[in-house]
Amino acid sequence: MTAVRRAPGSPDRDVAAKLARLAELEATMSVLRHDLRGMLTPALLVVDLLLAHSDPRVVKAGETVVKAVTRAEERLVATRPPSKQRLFG
Repeated sequence: MTAVRRAPGSPDRDVAAKLARLAELEATMSVLRHDLRGMLTPALLVVDLLLAHSDPRVVKAGETVVKAVTRAEERLVATRPPSKQRLFG
């Protein structure tokens, strides 16, 4: 049996190229998600101090930061492919 040679713009080659590009983009997104989580972590550490403060205005500011970081984390999780989504992981 002879293998069929496909021309350089064949559907098989196009699909392979698109899959390779998709894998490359997912790898880039994975790095970005990791880096952004690393940038958000110090905010959560500072929030502990804000939430323990005696001034209610400072506590309210801390709660605002928690909400913002939580929303950012949810957005990061939402950018994962469905097969890799898990809660806060």
